[in-house]
Amino acid sequence: MRSVTGDLPEAAALLFETLRERHRTTDASHRPWKIGDPIVEPQGAYRLPNGQLVLSRECS
Repeated sequence: MRSVTGDLPEAAALLFETLRERHRTTDASHRPWKIGDPIVEPQGAYRLPNGQLVLSRECS
C-alpha cells in the first residue's frame, strides 16, 4: 500500500475501519450536496493494490 500524496501515513488499521463502515448508510448520506452544506475533507487517502482510491476520516 502506498500513500497518495507522500506525507500520509501507512495506516492499515484505519483503512480496515474505513472499508468496514463503507456500506453503512443513512438518509443523510443519500441527500445530494447543496450550496451551503459543509464540506468534509478526508484525513487520509490510500491506493489499494487493485488501484481503487480510499478516502478516510476518523470517526467523531
